[in-house]
Amino acid sequence: MKTENEPVKQVVEEKAKTKTVSLPTNKIEEQVESKKGITDVIAEQQTKVYTIYTESGQGSGFLMNQKGDIVTNAQVVEGYFSAIVKNSDGSEYGGQVIGYFKNTDIAIIRVPELAGKEPMALETSNQTLIGEEVIALGSPHGLENTAT
Repeated sequence: MKTENEPVKQVVEEKAKTKTVSLPTNKIEEQVESKKGITDVIAEQQTKVYTIYTESGQGSGFLMNQKGDIVTNAQVVEGYFSAIVKNSDGSEYGGQVIGYFKNTDIAIIRVPELAGKEPMALETSNQTLIGEEVIALGSPHGLENTAT
């Protein structure tokens, strides 16, 4: 004998089954893809970031153009005419300090062997917003090729 509640019970059971089958996995997949994307970006850009050595210490810089010019901080090369520049695969090159400006803490090192290499793309038209994700690549505190 059927009761009036029988069809309602069946619909509730079907909805419960549907909910357990269709759990949202898109968020997990998006997070994995996002992390993979960041890893790819770091791997690609790390080849354009260099560790710079002078007699008094080290710093880091990036390839800014196809002439082989590397931008670094003035404090890294201040008082020097040359520096050793090391890339992420361990190759070392001699570089000439083209100039530096202490007020803005900027310096340029020219490395002829890097002429023709693809420089790091710079975004100058958009302003980074507070809370937006950014990646810092470099060689801080005696470490080489870090990403934060």
